[in-house]
Amino acid sequence: MSVTTNNQDLPEVTITTDGAARGNPGPGGWAALLEFKQPDGTTREKLVTGEDPRKVTNNAMETMAVAGGLMALKKPCRVVLRIDSQYVLGTLDHILKGWTPSATMQNGEQWVQVAEGITSHTITTEWVRGHAGDARNERVDEAATAAANRAYEHAEADRRTHYTDTEPVWTIARCSPGAKPAVTWLPVA
Repeated sequence: MSVTTNNQDLPEVTITTDGAARGNPGPGGWAALLEFKQPDGTTREKLVTGEDPRKVTNNAMETMAVAGGLMALKKPCRVVLRIDSQYVLGTLDHILKGWTPSATMQNGEQWVQVAEGITSHTITTEWVRGHAGDARNERVDEAATAAANRAYEHAEADRRTHYTDTEPVWTIARCSPGAKPAVTWLPVA
């Protein structure tokens, strides 16, 4: 899958992406490793990450990783996107063939960002098997998981600040099979 251009003078960058959600759905994080090929043949790296404390899915974070990696580019480039998600690769293939995503579709917010992000670049995609020892994929997996963990901690901190000492937290408790009623709501201190 690729979009071709005659301009071979564009800088070359490889972007390896991954996303994670705690609970799926749950607080999520994403990561993109950008590797810029330098004129002297060396490579310069930049790792970008993001997090979302809302209830999001792995697919949303996988998609956001691609959008975030592309948004980190400051000028047109020849981009190799290394992705371990078949969902992302399949949808990205449709976009590269001219399909326009809608903000109302599943993960549409992220897909619109991806579509906007690819417009000035020459894109080639590469599937990477997740959790199979690819060093770059393992690195973004760890970074995405760490971002999801931070998002979870932020979400938990926000949740805790909404309760005061004077507000009881209610939970349902099963008393016993023979009790009438069998379940009851109880305040938890």
